[in-house]
Amino acid sequence: MIRRLRNGFVVAAVAAASLWVVAVPRVAAETTCQNAPSLTHSIVLFGGSGNDYVSANHTFGSEGDMYGLAIDGSAQFPNYSTSFTSSGITNYITGGWTGMRPNANGGSWSSTGFPYTQQTWIDYASALADAAEADPSAYPNVRVYRLNGGTMSITNDGPDYPSRANQTLHVAVGSGTLRTTRTQNDKTDGAILAPQATVNVNRQIHHIHGWVVASRFRESYAINGGNINNTGLQVHGQNPDAFVDVCTTTTTTTTTTAPPTT
Repeated sequence: MIRRLRNGFVVAAVAAASLWVVAVPRVAAETTCQNAPSLTHSIVLFGGSGNDYVSANHTFGSEGDMYGLAIDGSAQFPNYSTSFTSSGITNYITGGWTGMRPNANGGSWSSTGFPYTQQTWIDYASALADAAEADPSAYPNVRVYRLNGGTMSITNDGPDYPSRANQTLHVAVGSGTLRTTRTQNDKTDGAILAPQATVNVNRQIHHIHGWVVASRFRESYAINGGNINNTGLQVHGQNPDAFVDVCTTTTTTTTTTAPPTT
């Protein structure tokens, strides 16, 4: 705009608004989910070094959820006969074994076709642990153990013979050793997810009420030379409600500029 004054001066005025830019924030939310892997067996082991399963356990499932045994490796069974209810499923041991392999009543054994992928379980365990630590109120029955190659013991296991809704899921991240409960009436009532670790029953307990997914499983205190003492251990295979898909939402804010509307 140009304006001529009486004294002859010409003044050029530029509307300040024409120099403005407007910052426009845009918020985008993206939700990603890590699905809980499919699980059929009460004990799943991915293998490590030496015998991957060393136990006199005589129950692989009794709660109607998970049954049987799947070992991607080798095993040391006791030198006496044991059997368990297999409920029509195939049990797996891909390596050799010593002792007497248990009878799978109502099921079968196979050395091929192991149906689980360790990396899938590692990814899930990591996602669930991160989510439970970030928002404990959303995952009240998840306990997290960061092993970092060391040894830890299960704590805060929860009530005796819990319902699925009240059952604890113990999640161990990384390699190392996770010991079963040491202070709660000689049993572990939760399920154990430790896909890179050894689960060690290093003192006599009556049962694990949930299932076990790990690298190795050992009843170390029961080993007696080349044999395993009969400890009466049971793995009931109950599936906790805490074993759920893990969904996280990531929010991204971007800012763009635009000319004024007036």
